[in-house]
Amino acid sequence: MPEATVVLPTPPPATPPPPATPPAAPPPATPPAAGTPPVAFAIPDTYKDKPYLKGVDSSEKLFQMLDGAQTLLGQRPNGIPAPDAPQEEWSKFYDAAGRPKTAAEYQFEIDPSIKVDEKIIGKTKELMHKWGLNSAQAKGIQKDFDAMAIEIAKERGIALQQQDTDFDKLATQMFGADRDAIITRSKGLLDQFTPAALKGEVAKLSNEALIVLSGVLNGIHAKYIKQDGAPPVPPSGGGQTPDSLRAEAMRLMQTPAYTNPMDPTHDMVCRQITELYKQATGGK
Repeated sequence: MPEATVVLPTPPPATPPPPATPPAAPPPATPPAAGTPPVAFAIPDTYKDKPYLKGVDSSEKLFQMLDGAQTLLGQRPNGIPAPDAPQEEWSKFYDAAGRPKTAAEYQFEIDPSIKVDEKIIGKTKELMHKWGLNSAQAKGIQKDFDAMAIEIAKERGIALQQQDTDFDKLATQMFGADRDAIITRSKGLLDQFTPAALKGEVAKLSNEALIVLSGVLNGIHAKYIKQDGAPPVPPSGGGQTPDSLRAEAMRLMQTPAYTNPMDPTHDMVCRQITELYKQATGGK
């Protein structure tokens, strides 16, 4: 018996999905109403305390600042010139680093205790300008240098005072009560007989060397000058010369009033001798 054939029905075709609906367009922006104030200018908190933003309170000022900064950056040289770079290149670098246009523009703050030499001040400013110092650097160096000079002067003054104290102590040990008379006489002889070109060297001698000289000169005075008598008295009147003034001082040094510290006129004669040497050296 033949097999029966089963015929299945054909399914209907699938229905395609409906097309997607496009998203709705956003509504147009509503223009600000008339009279509405613009959005306030504000610097982010991260930057608001920066010194370079002080006074920047609008977008216009911010862009002005940026424009100025860009202009300055364009003027700066590319790094420090090489040591052997032309002077023109160094000059541009100094100008960009803040050097004033002229040396006269430097302003110094000089301590009132310092005697000012305007010529030296002018030369100093020229050197500072030559080597590219800006105004702050120049003033700082000047003030620090003055302070150093004052400190050195004080230290030297203290050292000189100590040197004088030590000299007086040593002279007293060597000459006793005759110290002042011997020292004054020795100074007069050194001033009279030291060659002019070497007089500056006397001030450089140590205390010990001065005491040795004073002792030698005192011995020569006692042995030879007293035996030979006093130098001739210089002519009186207003026409005295340095040599005649020194001769007069030498004459007084041989009088009892000077050689005897106990003489009642000893101090007066010492002052006269000091004044004569002062006149002989032009008041120095």
